[in-house]
Amino acid sequence: MRILSKILAAAILAILGLLVLEVLFFFWVSNQPSQTSEYDAIVVFAGSSNRVQRAYQLARQKVAPVLIISPASKRSISYYEERFGQPGNVSYILEEQADTTFMNAFYSAKLIKAHHFKS
Repeated sequence: MRILSKILAAAILAILGLLVLEVLFFFWVSNQPSQTSEYDAIVVFAGSSNRVQRAYQLARQKVAPVLIISPASKRSISYYEERFGQPGNVSYILEEQADTTFMNAFYSAKLIKAHHFKS
């Protein structure tokens, strides 16, 4: 019985130690300075308005000069700008064909390659 209680105590201490390490790690990660280098493009799959809103926020922060939205049309861009505001001084590249997440990735990758974007 003593051995079992020692093993149980050691297991509990190990789990608590891992939890403390995890909290410290996430605290460290969340306090890192944000990356300030500019990227070639922001790519967003338009299935979620939260994602599109975040892409507009990034564009206003001048993270990248190009915003690729998949799928999107001129009509949807008007809606996004009305809802989320102007994204700043960015160029749009609209991908109008995708109807699944796989196709979002497929057509966006083609646009990225065609424009020679690296980041």
